[in-house]
Amino acid sequence: DYAHLNSFKEAKKFSNVGILFIKTDNKYVGGATLQKIGNTIVNRMLGVIDGDTILFEKSVIAAIYYYIIKFAKEKKFKRIDFGYTNPILSDGILLYKNKWGGRIEYEPWDKIIFLLKICRLNESLKRLLMDNPLITVNNNKLGAYIFSETELPITKIKGTNIPITLDYFKGLEFIKVATCK
Repeated sequence: DYAHLNSFKEAKKFSNVGILFIKTDNKYVGGATLQKIGNTIVNRMLGVIDGDTILFEKSVIAAIYYYIIKFAKEKKFKRIDFGYTNPILSDGILLYKNKWGGRIEYEPWDKIIFLLKICRLNESLKRLLMDNPLITVNNNKLGAYIFSETELPITKIKGTNIPITLDYFKGLEFIKVATCK
């Protein structure tokens, strides 16, 4: 899946700072729209030309992040907002942003809500929950629920070497283990 902008004019609607373009071999291959809100530079949207997955492998997205960070430092912005991700610790986009020094933040004014009601805990749902630790808000504190069949301490995201710690996922205030029995 990829988003498609119909025109440069449409992209400019999302920016009050400018549009960052990435070029290689004299061809535009990606870019991002940047918006200033107070002392924060906000990445409203980014992508590669035609959603070409080969460009992801060629580090075009990495170049976009690099130049956004460079621009923000040069212009002395205090904060960079790289936008939303799915509320799942194993989400690839979240992990990628974390690699660039991002932190998870809770914005109480935000009205995007994801609700989960478990009517019947079958094996498929257990697997889904155990493979996808959920980010949650509890009493205005941001945290994560790690699902396991045992109450043993969980130290890494399943199938990875990614630690599940408050130091690694900056912005989280608690991590709890919930058993799926």
